[in-house]
Amino acid sequence: MSNTPSLFRYCEFSGSKNISTPDVAYSGYGGVFFIEDYSGITIENCTFTQNLANHGAVIACLKGSGIEVTNNLAYNNYALESGSFLLSDYAYPKLLGNTIVDNHLLNSDVYEYSGAVHSFKSKPFLMNNIVYGNTSNCIENFQLYLSKPFYTRHNLVEGGYSGEGNLSADPAFLELTDAYYVPSETSLCKDAGTLNTEFLIQPTTDIYGNQRVYNNFPDIGCAEFHPFISLDENNNQHEVLRVTT
Repeated sequence: MSNTPSLFRYCEFSGSKNISTPDVAYSGYGGVFFIEDYSGITIENCTFTQNLANHGAVIACLKGSGIEVTNNLAYNNYALESGSFLLSDYAYPKLLGNTIVDNHLLNSDVYEYSGAVHSFKSKPFLMNNIVYGNTSNCIENFQLYLSKPFYTRHNLVEGGYSGEGNLSADPAFLELTDAYYVPSETSLCKDAGTLNTEFLIQPTTDIYGNQRVYNNFPDIGCAEFHPFISLDENNNQHEVLRVTT
């Protein structure tokens, strides 16, 4: 790849597969993206589902890569060995406002620990993300594996995780037919994100095209709870969730 920055925005990735092949370097790394020693990639407001790899079912980020991964939804992806969403190996990817849920590690060794985000001698930066409901065959189920607490802030992580502002709770998603994994009005994700995203730029819209910040602070995850006021036949006001698809 050249040094020209690349932007992937509002893309859908499904059914991609990268399985290890003997004697082929880095085969099996990154079901959708394999990125080595390059930081000029931004992945924003994309959806990933039904992708498969040995390491990093969606993304494998290696050797000094510092890509930006913002406002994406990843669910039902599968890794055979590590990173049911992302593998970070000697890298420093930046993850902001993603929803990483219901992804699965199919590892055969119960003592081979991993997680949805697997870090090996890396510094992934995680802020305002939901990481929940991801499973593995390990004797201990990790959502984040070896992420550094100092760089892990204002996320909702199943089972909890050390770091400033991190939450541990059911994200209480709405059940909608035209949108997935949107926090409900009672969700702890609502207005729990931070605007202090340091060197990362918060997108102006969420994954469904709604305004990113509805009530002073962003919601944690890729979707913003964004109601509007409607009137019933008696002119009573009601808040109704607006979803743009």
